[in-house]
Amino acid sequence: MSLIQCPECKNQISTSAVSCPHCGYVLKNVTVPKYEQQVVNIRCWGRGEGAVNKGLMPYIQQGWEVVSMEEDYWRGGWLSPVYKVVMKRKK
Repeated sequence: MSLIQCPECKNQISTSAVSCPHCGYVLKNVTVPKYEQQVVNIRCWGRGEGAVNKGLMPYIQQGWEVVSMEEDYWRGGWLSPVYKVVMKRKK
């Protein structure tokens, strides 16, 4: 990492900076990837990772990626737990 001079305010800034921390001058145009989000409830018959993975597989094959997962104690039971899964994928 080296330092360069900001074209706007002439202060020293990092070469990896997106914008100047002093004046806010934009050095690089950065595009933020856009995601769509989906929340699904997955019921798994039986316990263990295999049951959860089997329920998630159709979504993963479509390009969805798991962001978070938690067990929903109100909807599920001991032998058939329900998981609330938040997923995202690029648009």
